[in-house]
Amino acid sequence: MTEDYTTGIEERLVCMAVVEDGPRIGFAAFLEESNTIVLEDSPADGYDTQALIERVLALVQPNLLLLSSKIISNTNLLEVLTVPQSTVVEDTHNDEEEGEMNVRLSRRSQTTPYKIMKSSCYEKKRCRSIILRMQVNSIMNRRQRGHSHQDSGRRFPTENEHRHIASFQVSNYHALASLVDFDSTVQVQALGCLLSFLETKFFGNQGGIVVVDDIVHCQASHYMAMNPDTLAALNIFAIEHHPLAASNGYGNAKEGQSLYALLNRTKSKPGRQRLREIMLKPLLDVDAITMRQDGVEFFLQDDTQKVVPTLMHQLRNVGAVDKILNRIHKCCSQSNDILVFTKTLAASIAIISALQNEVLLKLEYQLEQVARPNAEIEWAIDPMSKRYYDFVRNVLQRCHVDILEDLLDLISSMIDEETTSTTGTVAIRSGYNAELDQWKVQYDSLRDTLSAYSNQMQQRWPSLRSLMVLFMPQVGFLIGLENDGSWNNSLPEDFQFVFTEVGCSYFRNQDTRHLDEAIGDLDSQIKDTEALIVSELEEHIFTCDKELRSTFNALAELDCVLAFAACAADQKYVRPILLPCEENCIIIQNGRHPLQEILIDDTFVPNDACINSDHRVNIVTGPNFSGKSCYARQIGIITYMAHIGCFVPCDNAQISVVDHIYARFSGTETCAVPQSSFQLDLTQMGTILRRASPNSLVIIDEFGKGK
Repeated sequence: MTEDYTTGIEERLVCMAVVEDGPRIGFAAFLEESNTIVLEDSPADGYDTQALIERVLALVQPNLLLLSSKIISNTNLLEVLTVPQSTVVEDTHNDEEEGEMNVRLSRRSQTTPYKIMKSSCYEKKRCRSIILRMQVNSIMNRRQRGHSHQDSGRRFPTENEHRHIASFQVSNYHALASLVDFDSTVQVQALGCLLSFLETKFFGNQGGIVVVDDIVHCQASHYMAMNPDTLAALNIFAIEHHPLAASNGYGNAKEGQSLYALLNRTKSKPGRQRLREIMLKPLLDVDAITMRQDGVEFFLQDDTQKVVPTLMHQLRNVGAVDKILNRIHKCCSQSNDILVFTKTLAASIAIISALQNEVLLKLEYQLEQVARPNAEIEWAIDPMSKRYYDFVRNVLQRCHVDILEDLLDLISSMIDEETTSTTGTVAIRSGYNAELDQWKVQYDSLRDTLSAYSNQMQQRWPSLRSLMVLFMPQVGFLIGLENDGSWNNSLPEDFQFVFTEVGCSYFRNQDTRHLDEAIGDLDSQIKDTEALIVSELEEHIFTCDKELRSTFNALAELDCVLAFAACAADQKYVRPILLPCEENCIIIQNGRHPLQEILIDDTFVPNDACINSDHRVNIVTGPNFSGKSCYARQIGIITYMAHIGCFVPCDNAQISVVDHIYARFSGTETCAVPQSSFQLDLTQMGTILRRASPNSLVIIDEFGKGK
């Protein structure tokens, strides 16, 4: 399939390069029919990678895939990419002028052929060079239209003067930077790989220069798009590197003053990791956002405060199970992994039990009371009980407590945790394997056995005063004699020389051979048997991989919801009302900047915001240091917080779903980007103008300040 990659290709070529790098996956596709390149770059992990890939494949419908050897070695990912899927994704309605796809979707009916690309095709420097050679007609047309007007006060160089003014030619980097995210490794590698293939296989007759009509973004992800500039401008994350990192290349980084640091009140390692993933992937589904909000509101109720400390206490004992499972898959697990895994299983069972017995049963009883006609209810039933019940049930449905209990019982009966933690190697509990227990008893008494044999031989051969019987793993039982010359001419006839080392020589005789047959290599037998038992345990854990990951992902999200609830209680946040994107409104009453209000000494002055169909553009003016930038960031952060299911700092908020948040604030010049401050501003504005949709939130602060 990889050699005959043209087999099955239709008359019009639709080839797509796919690159996966950690938590992100990038796609770059060429559509011959429209002479267009389609890009997609989205965060993805093991829980939603398949859905994202199926959606992109349904949108693009490639008849040739360009894959790396890394993806080929990942059988699960390769199967999702090439094997036909039955998922049918709904149509997307996007305007082509906005740089997004408008494609009729249909499911694949046959296996998609693929070609394995060389590793050199993914070198970032080479990919960047190939991208800058590309020509995009839509950009060239805009450039020509921009210079076609007559301006009596402005003079452009003539053709003769172009020879002497080389700097007048506009760099292709400035033109492409608003269409291609050069800071995204997966997007650059995917597009570079695609162009490398097209230069040799499709555009060879044109001098190897790829010429396309346009570059569009398919927007296949179910998450809000936020580029690194927006994340930095809104202080979503703020990583502070250690001072030694710049000079010596080491030193740990830490999270500075950021929204992530404010919201991170999680208790477990999976919870902290999941919180970062949630904040990198704001939701667009109103139902999913609402369910997360229901969870936050539920844990703010007075009735649930009794169970919250139990949940938080047990979450502290939940370890990084994903990493443990990955090490088990790679056959490189450690003894401490079993101990952490056991502790995590016990804590998870306690959490599920608390949710089941102390929370869900009470909610079920309340709902039953409501359903009974003419029932006398002793307390007022919260109308939100049904939604709270759905949230808790959703968490529990993703938890497979039966599998957790079976694994915990198996490990508890198999592993001696105290000995394992002391010795640093996995020890099998006494009573689990009778034959192993017998070997351990023999091994423990081996010293006495060797001492008895040594005394017997010394009595038989008194001249061999230095004789001793010893056991060497992998070698067996031996007789050792010191190299003092006293036994050179007095060795018994049945002593067979084995080897010598400094100070001692070793022999075998009939007695040591008898010990080898009767006892054998106990040390190796014990270790091999324990390793076999541990291997069988790991295989059993491997068969439950899907259920375990689902369970611990649900508990990690529970940890995040509890963190949101704790932050909302301390900072007096309120629940925003999420509206469909068609509403096109952001109405905030007495909004506050979540980071600024905890830094100032005086009381923070709240502000209102009103953006709707009648007031789509708001212009904020005022003197320097009056809070204009803080107000603009405040609207962006509150909108962002609403999309991750968190409560927001205000008195009341109605926010419709937005597909993008673009924040253009003053940037920082760097030698890594060949652009001046003003060019960076223009690139950011170009990205906004070409990629923003009617449902995007755009925040611009002092555009053109760097000119």
